[in-house]
Amino acid sequence: MKKVYLLFMAIMLTLSLQSCLHDDKTTFDLPAADRIEKKVADYKALLESADDGWVMQYYTGKNYSYGGYTLLLKFKNGNVTAMGDVKDIEAQATSGYDVVKDLGPTLSFNGYNAVIHPLAETWLGSPDGAQGDYEFSILRATNDSIFLKGRKWHNEMLLTRLPKGTNWEEYMLGLATVMQGMNVETYDFVLGNDTLAQGTLTQEVRRLNVTIGDSTWSMPYCTTNTGIVLRQPLVIKNKKYQHFTWNEEDHSLTQDDLKIIQFLPKSHKDIDFWIGEWQLKTSLRKRIRLTLERGTVANTLKGTLNLNNANYEILLTYDPATGHLELPGQPVTDPTYKYPAGILLIPASAKEGKLFGEGTGSLFFTWDDDMERAKAEDSGQITGHTVDSFFGVAYGEDLQPVTDAQGNYVYAFTLPNIQYMTKIN
Repeated sequence: MKKVYLLFMAIMLTLSLQSCLHDDKTTFDLPAADRIEKKVADYKALLESADDGWVMQYYTGKNYSYGGYTLLLKFKNGNVTAMGDVKDIEAQATSGYDVVKDLGPTLSFNGYNAVIHPLAETWLGSPDGAQGDYEFSILRATNDSIFLKGRKWHNEMLLTRLPKGTNWEEYMLGLATVMQGMNVETYDFVLGNDTLAQGTLTQEVRRLNVTIGDSTWSMPYCTTNTGIVLRQPLVIKNKKYQHFTWNEEDHSLTQDDLKIIQFLPKSHKDIDFWIGEWQLKTSLRKRIRLTLERGTVANTLKGTLNLNNANYEILLTYDPATGHLELPGQPVTDPTYKYPAGILLIPASAKEGKLFGEGTGSLFFTWDDDMERAKAEDSGQITGHTVDSFFGVAYGEDLQPVTDAQGNYVYAFTLPNIQYMTKIN
């Protein structure tokens, strides 16, 4: 009798489990789809519930290897309006957006937006561009924060609800003021009264680099209307520092007892320092004089290169953040009228015997206070190669490089192995 009872119970348990599994499958499949649909609808409603929009911390580059950007986004009726510090901080753009199911709820900027999409576009010679995203998995959300992850490059980003009454134009004006103040990239990191280290915050690439004790940080940051926010906190003596306020009076960034104070290194020179006459040192024995004056465009210098009894006009750019000059490749008018289509000044490596082509590579001139001269160094634009020279390739009537009988380029002038320049007056 006991055996019959146990067998009966086993059969009933099996039937019960099968029934439960069947019911669970039925109630799991359909409600699961319903739940996803509800999440999609809820996220879209949340996005559109912010009357004054959201601010987005947007990070580019695989593994956060590039810079951080700030986007203001307002979602309404299936459209998104955006402003940001990508290109023109005064520009606004409106386009379509959606929240779709995909592999979980996904925020998709599915219509081209002139503020957002440049971060995800390819460039000529750079198939990945800035390595940004325009589709984001929605990880989780609260009423005031939405946590996202880029679908292609997998960087995590944050949307934060803007306070009620936020004026976008005033926000971007504050952001621009911070960026303009941070026009020098060298900083002292001071905790209380102790200077811990020197590091850099480089606006051009929006990145912080510093080593404090045994810890090194190299990461992007986003500029806000009041300061900056780091992608991850600096951890010093078990305390975290991530949100810093800009102080224009002493050019510093502050959070609690940590102050990041801007300073000018000896190598930093203002643009007026570079105006005057210089002598260029190359491997040639000729005396090469370079006269510099202010250019017609901000942060440029017009140069007159006196070589072989001719004056060639070139253009150099000044970097306010570092105080150095940059000499890029460029077209040059032929003052001798020998070459009808002029001259193309091309970066080169005399050591490698290689020309790098128009628009690729340049040289920096940085002041060396100890040696009292401006040393020339490669700008690092060409991976695996070093620019150390410039060659003036002559162009003929057919708009092609002039060649000799052996098929070699004809040079109007050469500047091989540029080492430094000294100021004459």
